[in-house]
Amino acid sequence: SVKKIEEYQKDFYISALDEQVVVLEGFEFINAKARELIFSKKDKNMARISYLVSRYKEKAFILELSKDDEDILLINKELNLLKLCLPKHSKELYEEIKKDEIGARLLENFSKEFPLLDENFELQNNFYSLFGLIGRVLNLGKNLQESASELLKIADESKMPRGVKIDYRLKEDKSFDYTRTLRSAMSFMLAGVDSANIAYGAVESLAYFLRDTYDELREKKQSDLALISGSLFEHKSLLKNTLKHLKNCQLSDVPLRV
Repeated sequence: SVKKIEEYQKDFYISALDEQVVVLEGFEFINAKARELIFSKKDKNMARISYLVSRYKEKAFILELSKDDEDILLINKELNLLKLCLPKHSKELYEEIKKDEIGARLLENFSKEFPLLDENFELQNNFYSLFGLIGRVLNLGKNLQESASELLKIADESKMPRGVKIDYRLKEDKSFDYTRTLRSAMSFMLAGVDSANIAYGAVESLAYFLRDTYDELREKKQSDLALISGSLFEHKSLLKNTLKHLKNCQLSDVPLRV
């Protein structure tokens, strides 16, 4: 147990993962000048990332996955490899899915078994919002926030050794193809796979996507260390799978969120 013996400007939040301590929030224990600099900036999260970048060498690959801000897969201290642009309305999602024959057939079959969405999406361009889209398709909540939270709760509480393989891939222009992710979830729903399996599979498969991206950088000698950062890694299902599948991967010593 932990006993608070002194009151700080902002409480210090930690979480236990196996034999590791994950610092979720609290900057009272980092360098005072760095803390002052971070909190003097308008975009405090980006200032936190800049501080993290400054502490590691050039070849660090930073996995900055957030629940509130846009996601960043940072290499060479300045290049974001992730080009993720999610739809703002369900109509946009379905139009993108229908752009090829296989997707159009899938959507037609899916609409016969499950209700289609007709709503605006309040989201950020991050994987948390993508989980929200998957959760809405699975009918886990009334909106993206509620659906993402429930999907991650299911994944965190899961005892399954592995989930179904959800598709995470890039297009030819290297932008992230979110339609493939949603299409694979819809295909499993049509096949009768339960929501818990799909939810855990969505989280586990994201870790595999991060691994594949990192392995490609390692093969090209562009990175030799992966650093975990960002509030999405508060969820143990994602954190454990990422640490498990990425070689030479570690938690940063900077809190996951501001």
